[in-house]
Amino acid sequence: MIIIDFLKVIKHNFFKVNWFKTIRLNFKMLPFKQAVYLPVLVGWRTEFRNITGKIVFDDGLKLRPGVITMNIKEGPVATRHEHFIVSVPGTILVHGLEVHFFVGMTLWINGCLEVGGNNVFGSHSVIACMKNVYCGYFMGCSWNCEIYDTNFHFFRDLVSGRIIKRHGKVHIGDNVFIGNGSIIGKGSYLGDGCVVANFSLVNRSFKREGKNLLIGGNPAQVLMTDFEQIKENRLFTGTVEAELAKIYDK
Repeated sequence: MIIIDFLKVIKHNFFKVNWFKTIRLNFKMLPFKQAVYLPVLVGWRTEFRNITGKIVFDDGLKLRPGVITMNIKEGPVATRHEHFIVSVPGTILVHGLEVHFFVGMTLWINGCLEVGGNNVFGSHSVIACMKNVYCGYFMGCSWNCEIYDTNFHFFRDLVSGRIIKRHGKVHIGDNVFIGNGSIIGKGSYLGDGCVVANFSLVNRSFKREGKNLLIGGNPAQVLMTDFEQIKENRLFTGTVEAELAKIYDK
């Protein structure tokens, strides 16, 4: 089975994959018995600044080539000839399969990045994780997005003398979509089903406000409740198609 899967990957991705760097990353960051499946595929023009960390798959996941991709999928605003930076002295914890980091991204993982599975991170996006960033199942972001759990620098309140904590966990729930150009800052919490409008700055927790929110602005606030993104595969179901017909026929 692994040979068949590998041949399929070669057929569809042979010229997009840097096979030398793919082999290097897998055998550097994964146990040998997992690395032989080449679950992570790495594209050309990928720079390894630090791969001393590890990638950990949940027990029971059926690995095959390309369940994680880095710098291979292009999206609508970039080409595969983009520079991609990987600095992972920390841990990428994978709870599910099909996690795709599109071309031109920067991964800076000193802490623990958790991904649920069926995740898409758009071209030219940045993930900077000092402690912990959690991205749920079917969570995705468009291009030019930034996700940070840190300020990078220390700051002091001159009145009290208190040094402000420079990091805070980021939690992004299941079925969350983040519009292009948005920034998710330290301490942010987005419940399941939330949609972040493009060019928004999320810098606080929306846990109290609940799920299925439309969030937008700078700084972000709740624009609508009981809101959801229609997934592309649902557009072909009879129910959603009928709803769309009513809207567009008006």
